[in-house]
Amino acid sequence: MPPAPISVNRRMLQKIVIIALFHCVLQQSIAQLCTTPGQTPVTARLVCGTESFYSTTPVYCGNTAVPTPCPGGFNYTNKNPNFFRMNCFSSGTLGFTIVPDQPTADYNWQLFDITGSNPNDIFTNANLFVACNWSSDPGETGASDVGTSLTVCNGGGLPTFSQMRA
Repeated sequence: MPPAPISVNRRMLQKIVIIALFHCVLQQSIAQLCTTPGQTPVTARLVCGTESFYSTTPVYCGNTAVPTPCPGGFNYTNKNPNFFRMNCFSSGTLGFTIVPDQPTADYNWQLFDITGSNPNDIFTNANLFVACNWSSDPGETGASDVGTSLTVCNGGGLPTFSQMRA
C-alpha cells in the first residue's frame, strides 16, 4: 500500500496525547519487530501546529494487541503502525484528517492520553484510551465535527470519522 499524507488540524488539548495510526492491509504479513523511528510508541514522531505533513510506513511490522472498548471478534493490533505525539499547553478540541494516497486504502487509528505513563503502556493499560476509528471502509478518516462517537469499532458501513475529543 502507498503511504498516506496526514493533515492535522489541532485546536489545543490540555494533556500530552499520542495518536497511533494503523495501516490495515488486505494481505497477511508476518509480524516483525518495528525498528524504524515512529513505528513504536517510544519513538513517536512529534507533530506541531496545524501544518499538513506526509508520513510513510517503510516496513511492515507489528501485530501486538491494543486494548479498545470494542467488542471481540476482530484483532485490534498495531499492524504496520505510525505513532505520533503532541504536547499541548491549553484546553480545546483535537481534530485531524488522514488522507490516503489511494482512495481504496483503509487506515485505522487510535488516540491515547499517555500523560505520566510509559508510552508502551498503550498495549496493556485500557485506561489510556481516548478515541478510535477502526471502520473497515476505505478513504479519509480522522476526528472531526461530523463524528458522532468517540469509538468506532471494526465493520463495514460504519462512519470513517469519529467525534473530536475536548
